[in-house]
Amino acid sequence: MSYQKPNDPMAKNIIAVAAIVLLAAVAILVTSLFKTIQRNTVEGSAEDIAAASAVKIEKSSAAADAPVNENIAKIGTTEGATSGAGNSAGGPLSGKDVFAATCNACHGTGVLESPKFGDKAAWAPRFANGFDSLLNSALNGKGNMPAKGGNAALSDNEIKGAIIYMLKEAGIDAGVTVDAAPADSKPAAAKDTTKAEAPATEAKTATTTEEPAATPAQPTAPSTPEKPTAPAASTAPEQTKAEQPAAAASTQTASNDLPADAGEKRYKTTCFTCHATGVAGSPIFGNKEAWAPRIAQGKDVLYHNALNGKGAMPPKGTAMDASDDEIKAAVDYMVSHAQ
Repeated sequence: MSYQKPNDPMAKNIIAVAAIVLLAAVAILVTSLFKTIQRNTVEGSAEDIAAASAVKIEKSSAAADAPVNENIAKIGTTEGATSGAGNSAGGPLSGKDVFAATCNACHGTGVLESPKFGDKAAWAPRFANGFDSLLNSALNGKGNMPAKGGNAALSDNEIKGAIIYMLKEAGIDAGVTVDAAPADSKPAAAKDTTKAEAPATEAKTATTTEEPAATPAQPTAPSTPEKPTAPAASTAPEQTKAEQPAAAASTQTASNDLPADAGEKRYKTTCFTCHATGVAGSPIFGNKEAWAPRIAQGKDVLYHNALNGKGAMPPKGTAMDASDDEIKAAVDYMVSHAQ
């Protein structure tokens, strides 16, 4: 008689259920693992994309602001103020050179509603008033634009060339040309003066050698104003007393080791930025009515205000690298043109 193992009817069911539960648990674990990996990948990509976008935006904004910042900086720097008065060879600047050195500061980007370089639509209505009207505005200033763009060292002919150049680049024929006569007039004048001086020197030598020529010279000897100067000398003390403050101020600046044009250079480098157009109520250069009450206060007051600042004007006009003597010389230069 053989032995038979009893069959458990529930054993197969239990094994099947256990296998299903095990497979379900594995599936859940695998799904959770994939979701975690995918979520970390997406978050990392989003952060990278955001960082890259921020860098691109920062670079593009910096690139867009660079021309404007550069043009604004030129207004108060030496580049925009002292580059006139001829090129390195000693001749006049071309219209293109004048634009690059001075006009580009505003017209390059259309700052302060100036017609933008190359924009025909902006230049056409201004040219409709005639070239002479454009030239007059450029030479004497109009609105926010100072006379000669703030560069007084430029000649009228150089300003004319700059306008012709800007009109040409905007597709407008100015119908005029730059006058080349001023460039050649200086050497010609020198030659003429030397020629004119030659007969004069010959005449002088003739008067010294010929006796008849010496006789008319005798009346000139008593006509020398030596005696009339005596009464003038009597009034001299009164004049010197009245002009003593001005004389003291002038000797103060003259005693310094500064070149004769130091005041003019400092004005064209720094002071013109405001005084050329009267920014923030500053007295306009050459305007006697605006300067008169200030000049009446005396040079010492003007020097003190220029060195230490007053109202909207910062100390030394922000030119902290300038010496006190340079600032005083600039004040003297502006006062001399307003009297």
